[in-house]
Amino acid sequence: MIKRSREAGAFLATLDQAAPEAVSACEGWTTHEIAAHVTGAAVEVLRHLDPYLQGDPVPPTRGFKEREAPLQAMDHSALLHRLDAEEQRMRAVVGDILDREPDAVIPWTGRQMAVAKFIPHLRNEHALHRWDIAGDDDTSLILLADPDLVEHSVGVLGQILLAAGREHDPIPTPTSMYACAPKASRICGCWSRTAPPASPGPTTTETSRAWRSTPPPGNYSSGDAAPTATDDCTAT
Repeated sequence: MIKRSREAGAFLATLDQAAPEAVSACEGWTTHEIAAHVTGAAVEVLRHLDPYLQGDPVPPTRGFKEREAPLQAMDHSALLHRLDAEEQRMRAVVGDILDREPDAVIPWTGRQMAVAKFIPHLRNEHALHRWDIAGDDDTSLILLADPDLVEHSVGVLGQILLAAGREHDPIPTPTSMYACAPKASRICGCWSRTAPPASPGPTTTETSRAWRSTPPPGNYSSGDAAPTATDDCTAT
C-alpha cells in the first residue's frame, strides 16, 4: 500500500489543533470548510477510481458545491474521521490500480488524468490547504518548497491555474510574477495565494509563467492575521 504522505500527516495534525470556526487564508472559508473541501477531493477521486477498478464506466466529475455540501453539514470531529478514512482508502485503491495497470488513465474534470498523478495532486492539496490554516510556520516552508509539488502545479494543473490567474492579473508584470520568489513562495503563487516575501535567487521559466498574484510585503505566521486569498481556492 502507498504510504501516507508527510503532507497528509501534517495537514491532519494541523486540523486536529485548529478551531473549526477559525477563518483561514482561503477567502470566506473556515477550517471546517477547508476540511470538507479536502475530504471532498478524496471522496470524488474514489468515486472515479472504484468503478474503474471494477471495469465499470467512470462517472462525470461533480462540482465542488455538490460534493462538499453534505460534508460541510457534518460534525467537525466526524468530518475529520471521514477525511482520515477516505485519504487512507484512496491510497489503497490507487495502489491496487497501479499494481494492475501502472499507466492507467481515467476521465477527470473533463480531461484525462493519470491515476498515478492523484497522489501528488492530494499531496498538493494537503500542503497548500495546511498553509491556509497554519501560515508560514517551519512545516509549511518545508512542505511547500518540495519541487515535486511545484512541478505538479505547473505541469498537470498549469492551464487551469494560468486561466484563473489571468482573470486576476491579465497583464502580469515582473513584480506580479515574483520571479525571484523562494521555493515555498512559488507553490503558493501558482495557486494565487499571498506568499512569503521574495528574496533574490534563481527561478525557472515555468515558475515565472505560473506566478500570477502580487504578494504584499510581510510574513504571515499562524499567530498573525491570515492574509486574504486573491483568487478562487477551488481551482481543481
